[in-house]
Amino acid sequence: MNAANFNLLYEEIVINTLQAHGYFPKGQSLFITKGTMVAALLRSSFRGEQATDIIFCIRHAFLRDHVTLTTKNVYLKDAVDYPFRFSIIKFTEKDLFAVKYTPINYSRARLEMTFESIYYGDTDAEDTKEITDQLEIMTDNIIKYGPQIMNLLSPKKSCGYISQNNRGAWIEKVWLEDYENHIYEQN
Repeated sequence: MNAANFNLLYEEIVINTLQAHGYFPKGQSLFITKGTMVAALLRSSFRGEQATDIIFCIRHAFLRDHVTLTTKNVYLKDAVDYPFRFSIIKFTEKDLFAVKYTPINYSRARLEMTFESIYYGDTDAEDTKEITDQLEIMTDNIIKYGPQIMNLLSPKKSCGYISQNNRGAWIEKVWLEDYENHIYEQN
């Protein structure tokens, strides 16, 4: 299967289905907002590789990003800007009870994140069942668990998760300040 065929399959199974549930595409990624919450299915492809990396992320829109330290752009395409990242293809109901902040080494962020890779280069165009199954499971899990995860991550809980389990990285300090300011403004 080539990239064009994979993109058509991705559009048919993932993009069209998630758009029907309120997500909107921006480049290769999909986003949805609910109040101050932003959920993103971030997708990246690399030239020459016949694969794509996917990660499901959640952040609050009032958090500053790691490049400009502003909140100008709500729909960020870098997983580093999302405190909460999930392997959504493997996500199960029991994972709802284990939602937490997992710190990463931000100088080697890409190596420490749990991207899910879908390899399509070795797949015959007419033998797409395995890839189709992965995309359908991912889409179904986003529809089923995405809203539940978003509901679990209130600003106060999110702040608590990061406070309890951080490495003292500069972006974590920025996020904690943003959460504390937001919580203070709401009281």
